[in-house]
Amino acid sequence: MYKILYSLLCLLVITGCTATPRRLTASVWETIAYGDYYLKQQPPDGVRALALYERAAKDGNKWAQEKAGELLLSGRAGAPKDQSKAIEYFKLSSSQGVGWASYNLAMAYKAGLGVNVDKAEAIRLARLARSQAGRPIEAMNLLLYDLLKDANPTEANHYLVEASDAGIKKAQDLLSQRSNQ
Repeated sequence: MYKILYSLLCLLVITGCTATPRRLTASVWETIAYGDYYLKQQPPDGVRALALYERAAKDGNKWAQEKAGELLLSGRAGAPKDQSKAIEYFKLSSSQGVGWASYNLAMAYKAGLGVNVDKAEAIRLARLARSQAGRPIEAMNLLLYDLLKDANPTEANHYLVEASDAGIKKAQDLLSQRSNQ
């Protein structure tokens, strides 16, 4: 009997089964998914979602940084509004290549949300967002059109036509209005 127990103990040691158990924690992606879950509940819980996004954001996850920034900027679903903190998260996420973070930064610089209005920086960030997205995103095209329509009408028109060709009604309406003038 002792030989059997000794053999089992040796087997456990050899296979590593006696190692100290890992602390059970959710992965960063599971944390983000839980945050999304709280936003989809009725009523949505922005406070809980933000806490989860911020936990993942502090671990360096670029998508969680962008999501935390969105909630802090909008104050949606009861999340606290903190524009300067939102801008910090967007900058972190944008620097890691997330197009929507760059887009949100461009919108912030255009409107002066948490930063001083800076049209040149908004244009730079909108162009960056478009390049980071890897494909033309209609919302980004409309932003670039709006930012450039006075300074560079030719370039602005290019973005408007792309958005219109993609089926964006607002862009189609703007093109229609311009052709009627």
